[in-house]
Amino acid sequence: MAWRLWCTWGLDTVALEGKGFTRLVEEGASVVAGQRVLEMDLEFLNANARSMVSPVVVSNSDDFAGLTLLAQGQVIAGETPLYEVKG
Repeated sequence: MAWRLWCTWGLDTVALEGKGFTRLVEEGASVVAGQRVLEMDLEFLNANARSMVSPVVVSNSDDFAGLTLLAQGQVIAGETPLYEVKG
């Protein structure tokens, strides 16, 4: 079974109407671990977004035997595991 992730990149960034973001995959696409899905212009976003706090939610967590949050605070893309999922 696949995870279904819901991610928001920054808070109130929708008001920027896409500026500062380059989408690399379409919404709803299947992706694999490590695949880049978005490029962000952090200089622009840090200057124009309310916050770059970026929640990541597993929307189908009830489909798995267990979900453990591993990361807290700042993470490094491709290095910091966010969750551990069991069966």
